Amino acid sequence: MSEAEILRELNLLEEKATIIKEKAHAKNVNYNKLSCDAKAILSAKFVKAM
Repeated sequence: MSEAEILRELNLLEEKATIIKEKAHAKNVNYNKLSCDAKAILSAKFVKAM
């Protein structure tokens, strides 16, 4: 992946994360736990992509 593609993917993921955060707040979900889990998954995918 090129740097531009990685940045585009990260921006899309950030947008999705915002939507998930809004949905989680609407349903009183523990966002902090979900956020930590999501960051761990994204970090692993990013490292794998590199």
